[in-house]
Amino acid sequence: GDFESLGRLTVSVDKSHFAETYEDSILNLNELTPHQRDKLAECVDVLRGNTSGKAAVHIRAPAGAGKTFLALHFMQSILQDRDAKDRSEMARVLFIACNPPLVIWVAKWLAKRFSTSTKRNRVLSRLHVISAPLSAGPHTIAIKNNMIKRNVVNKESWDGSTLAQYDLVVVDEAHHIFRNEVMRELVAPVVTAANRCMLLSDVSQSLLAGIEFPPGMHQVDLTQVVRSSKRIVAASLQFQLSEGKEENLSRCAHESEGPPLKSFLFDIKDKQERFESYAMHTVRAMRHVTDEFDGLNLHDRLAIIVPDAQFAEQLRPLLARHLHAEFVDTRQFMLVTAADASAACSFKKMSQGQSGGAEWIVFDEMEQLDGLERLICVCVGLDAAVGLEESGTLEVRSMLYRAMTRAHMMVLVVNEFIAGG
Repeated sequence: GDFESLGRLTVSVDKSHFAETYEDSILNLNELTPHQRDKLAECVDVLRGNTSGKAAVHIRAPAGAGKTFLALHFMQSILQDRDAKDRSEMARVLFIACNPPLVIWVAKWLAKRFSTSTKRNRVLSRLHVISAPLSAGPHTIAIKNNMIKRNVVNKESWDGSTLAQYDLVVVDEAHHIFRNEVMRELVAPVVTAANRCMLLSDVSQSLLAGIEFPPGMHQVDLTQVVRSSKRIVAASLQFQLSEGKEENLSRCAHESEGPPLKSFLFDIKDKQERFESYAMHTVRAMRHVTDEFDGLNLHDRLAIIVPDAQFAEQLRPLLARHLHAEFVDTRQFMLVTAADASAACSFKKMSQGQSGGAEWIVFDEMEQLDGLERLICVCVGLDAAVGLEESGTLEVRSMLYRAMTRAHMMVLVVNEFIAGG
C-alpha cells in the first residue's frame, strides 16, 4: 500500500516521565522490600524480645540499602505503641548522627507519617536528636512556619540516669562517629546506658578501615541496594570496601539499569580561573540534565556535591551567576544548603521552591549530604591524586563512594584532569 498517503508517525521517548515514574516506584519509601522486612523482623526479635536488661543491634549495610529506613520504621513503631496506649510515661527516642541535615530529615520523615498537626507535635515532642557538634547534647524538634526547628536541651541529658529514660537510642552514620576519638568518647556512654540501641554503619563510607565499634551487639547485614540504579551500584563497587568478604559487596534489589554515568572532564590552563572553569562545566552538566529530561522539575531532586566548605564558598557565587545566564529565559534555579532543604517541611506535595517559583538545587559539601539522597547527583571536584600514604587514598575513595551513592537514578562527574587521580 501507499504508506506515505497515510502520513508519518513520529515516536518519541518521554524521559522526564520515566524519571518521575522511577522516583514514584523504586523510591517509594513507605514500604519495605522483602529483604528489608526480614532484617527488620530480626532487629525486632532482638530489641523487643529482651524485656529485661539491655539489647542492641548493629545494622551494617552499603549505601542505599536502607539502614536508616529500617531504624525509622522501628522508631515509628516505638512512638506509636506508646501513643496508642496513651500512657503517662511517654516513650522517648534519641537519634544521633554527625550530620545536622540528616537529623532534620529524620524528624521530617517521622512528622510526615502522621496526618494531623496534633499527632505530629505529640510524636515530635518525644524525639530528641544529637548532631555535630555532639558536645552540644540533645535537641528537641518542632515545626514552625513549615520549617523544622531544633531547640537545645539541657546538657545534663548526657548523664546515665537521664539516658535510661529513652526507650530507644539510634546512632546513624556510626562509621564516622566511632572513627573519631572525641566523638567516640561522647557517644560510647550513651550506647552503654541505653536499654535498647541500634547502630547503623557502612565501613566503605568511612575514612578508616578496622573501626572499633562497641562489643556485644547483635549484627544484622543488609546487602541489597534499593536506592540506586544498577549502573550506580556497579560504578560504586570500584570504591567499596568488602572487608575481604565477597558477600559484603552491594547487590541491586531491582532491575532498573538507569541512565549511564556522565563525565565532564577538562583541563585548567590558568589556576586563577580554576573555579570559573568549574562553574562553566557544572552548568554544562546541568544543561545535559535539562536536555536529557526535558520538562522534569528539578526542585529538590538534584544535588551538586563538592569536597569541602572552602570549595563551596568559592564556587557558589560563580555557579549561581553562570546558572542564571544559561537559563535566564527558561528556568530559575536557586542554590540551597542541605540543611535548608531538609528543614523545609510542607505537608502538601510541592513542585516548586518557596522563593518565587524557583527550583531548589541542593549545593553543599559532602559532609552535609551524608545519609541523604537525591534523584540526580552532580559530583564536582571530588577526585584527587592518590598519594603513597594510605590515609590519602582512603579519603579520596570514601569521598567518591559517598557522593556517587547519594544518587537514586543518575550520577554526573565534573572534574579537572588529575594525573594519578
